[in-house]
Amino acid sequence: MTIHASAPALLALAALSACSPSAPSGAQDGSTDAHITSDSAASGDACAQGAALNEIVWSESAPFARAVDHHGTWIFEGADGRASLYVAGGIRQGPGEALEAVYNQVSRAEIQADGSLGPWESDAPLPVPTGFHGVALVGARVYIAGGLTSTGTGEQLSRRVFVGERTAAGPLAWRESTPLPWNALHPTLTALGSTLVLVGGTNGQQAQNIVGVAEVQADGSVGPWARAANTPEPRSHHYAFVSDGELFLAGGFRGMPVGNNITPLADVLRSVRDERGQITGWAVVGAMDPVRFTHAGFVRDRHFYVIGGMYESGSIDIVQRAELQCDRTLSAFAEVRGALPFTRSHVHQTPLYRDRLYSVAGRDNNGVSSARVVIGAIR
Repeated sequence: MTIHASAPALLALAALSACSPSAPSGAQDGSTDAHITSDSAASGDACAQGAALNEIVWSESAPFARAVDHHGTWIFEGADGRASLYVAGGIRQGPGEALEAVYNQVSRAEIQADGSLGPWESDAPLPVPTGFHGVALVGARVYIAGGLTSTGTGEQLSRRVFVGERTAAGPLAWRESTPLPWNALHPTLTALGSTLVLVGGTNGQQAQNIVGVAEVQADGSVGPWARAANTPEPRSHHYAFVSDGELFLAGGFRGMPVGNNITPLADVLRSVRDERGQITGWAVVGAMDPVRFTHAGFVRDRHFYVIGGMYESGSIDIVQRAELQCDRTLSAFAEVRGALPFTRSHVHQTPLYRDRLYSVAGRDNNGVSSARVVIGAIR
């Protein structure tokens, strides 16, 4: 099935499928964005340094229910201590960068005591097929914002915001909340406490430097969106995480993937906030080498780990880490033993639960959506 888009949406779709710059023969894709808040939470002591994890041992799990990329992935843990991995929405890209489907399906798999995954089960679907969205957790709720949606008339950029909450019976209950004031395709959505922060992405024609903030209300709804300080330059396809109460942005590019017209961004940025907690600026606190985009990551024991993704020469499978230092800068990146079993990109979240890391689907070395699932044991 090939989906036919309206003319305005085709500009966006061209940007989406061109997210993968031409790579050398044999290169693959590999990546993600997090447990989306808890894996990025840092110690209250800014200088408390845990032992760096130097190795990840990967094993392949049963494949996901469908080939997908540009989806959302997170983990919910219940009061009973049982946790499940969730995957929501996304797209399927076929050979020749053909957009074949946009999904509204949501699936979950229970995490077993040994870190393996139980069978995938269907959960309540998203209100509308959605991909290229931002994802964040605040407490027991998940927030999905922006991206692209599919309707009976084709695909279009979306400003819609959905809130998902588990019901007493177990499945998710979805509701719609305050929409974004602007289009954001491939942004990051991150929770700074109860504040949602949406950064960058594209408007379907070019990367943008807009930063939006909204407060999560007591009932879980999203308050009005407001502008915070722009990033120094447009940034899309990056990764975001929280440490010491500040938001960090790593990798990505300015420009647009159409025609591979991009400039990768090496600078790692940290938010600067005033006494009221408002983001008033951005500081350069490190540099990526190589510069990646469509990658994933997580934070543990004051080290930031970056996984897979793409760089100018194609896809990448290596894992690197950098120390989050006492002055809230990053050390140089060093390679971690245990590369991904295969290169992959456009996963965007690799949730961390206890000592296991979960990487679901994404794009393969041919730029085609995959259903492969790998679990990393970190040590």
